[in-house]
Amino acid sequence: MNDFIDFAKSVTGVLTALATLIGAFSAFFSKFPRGGSKPTPVAEEKKTPPQRRRRLGARRVIGCLLFASSLAIGVVGLLPDRRPLNEVLMHRAWASFKPAYDSWINENAIKETKLRLAIRYSEQCESLFGELAEAKQKELEQKSVTQPSNNPESEGDKKLLLERGLLNDVATSRWIIGRSHQILGEKDLAAKWYKKAANLTFARTLNANGNGFWAPAEDANARITELGNTRESK
Repeated sequence: MNDFIDFAKSVTGVLTALATLIGAFSAFFSKFPRGGSKPTPVAEEKKTPPQRRRRLGARRVIGCLLFASSLAIGVVGLLPDRRPLNEVLMHRAWASFKPAYDSWINENAIKETKLRLAIRYSEQCESLFGELAEAKQKELEQKSVTQPSNNPESEGDKKLLLERGLLNDVATSRWIIGRSHQILGEKDLAAKWYKKAANLTFARTLNANGNGFWAPAEDANARITELGNTRESK
């Protein structure tokens, strides 16, 4: 759903809605024969053979589907976005980062553009919510709260982790920045952001399949060690 909302509110979404609407009108209105008076759609349908009527019916069904698609994109695009800003920025960062991280993109220039965009969205999240996330981390430490499991046993435990959305998003943003810099070969910047991500030990990120979580701090610490070993080997 997040993907569709972001698409509907983008320039691409607006252009798609307009193109789909044009396609719908094209499908609705069949061409009239040249010359003479223009018959009404009902009269024209009565004069056409069954094959022609079926073709007109199919075009009208397609027109309805295109019109419905255009309407859906338009309505979602015009509605105010009620998602928390940290959630919006985090989703956009992931949407830019994941194709490059998963090697869906082989062209280096496109991959770098995607990673730079992921960094930009993540830095916005850090700039707006970083201090609040640090405050939440400190609050949990002062209360001596037990570090959460990556695989909560109950729905209540899972809900508790998800309620720390701002903390989770900031930690994940820091990890994305660090990982993006590492992929781009900018190891000093990668280490800097991994260390910042490692500070937020109570943060958890939901796995892509929705089952279980992973800890950005744990992975960041592992990658800091990996970067250190790479430097020592040179």
